[in-house]
Amino acid sequence: MAQSPRVTAATTLVLVHGAWHGGWCWSRVEARILASGADSRSVTLTGLGERAHLISPEISLETHIDDVVGLVESEELERVVIVGHSYSGIFLGGVAEQLGDRVKGLVYLDALVPNRGDSALELYPREVAATLEDAAKGAGGWRIPPWPAASFGISEPADCEWVGRRLTDHPFRTLAEAGGVPPPAGPERTYIFCADRRRESYVRFAEAARKDPGWEYLELSCGHDAMVILPQALAEILVRAARR
Repeated sequence: MAQSPRVTAATTLVLVHGAWHGGWCWSRVEARILASGADSRSVTLTGLGERAHLISPEISLETHIDDVVGLVESEELERVVIVGHSYSGIFLGGVAEQLGDRVKGLVYLDALVPNRGDSALELYPREVAATLEDAAKGAGGWRIPPWPAASFGISEPADCEWVGRRLTDHPFRTLAEAGGVPPPAGPERTYIFCADRRRESYVRFAEAARKDPGWEYLELSCGHDAMVILPQALAEILVRAARR
């Protein structure tokens, strides 16, 4: 397989996971990004992953925006490409608005792309939203237990076991809250669609990006968790986005 292009350390890829996951899910991709010569940081959002002990009903979209902004500011990063997977697309634009011209690009990886004021539940297909709402009701009304790893398009048994034992509950408020922020004008925009999937949650966002000349549109032939299933191919795409 061809080597990924090398980029200067001035550009940093900031990797943001989706619901139930944590920064751990990027480990395979991040190892390849760093091996290419690029710089990378992964974020774990409050209440998830190794920060699962912080989960509470008060966690909001603003909390998760602050997580990403706080990493960029504390690391004193001046030129970033922010990669948002799945759920995190709902607030990626809010991160970019706060960071301003420090954001070179936004990459939506099989992710929601909201209009201002949308909630994630409004953007998911109705049957998916209903499943999430019912799961929250069964867990006290404010948290959602994780779905099985196979539901993210992972087929290898060892990968399912690795992912499954790390998934954690997700704070429901972040999905129900009407605080979506679209990508602002300015940063380069890329949409990566994971085309080999059973659920249809992201098809319309991919199709809109494909038809919009303001987006770079790419596809990967894998299920939703591309960072687990095709880490090399995804790393090469992300390094190219940082190199532009």
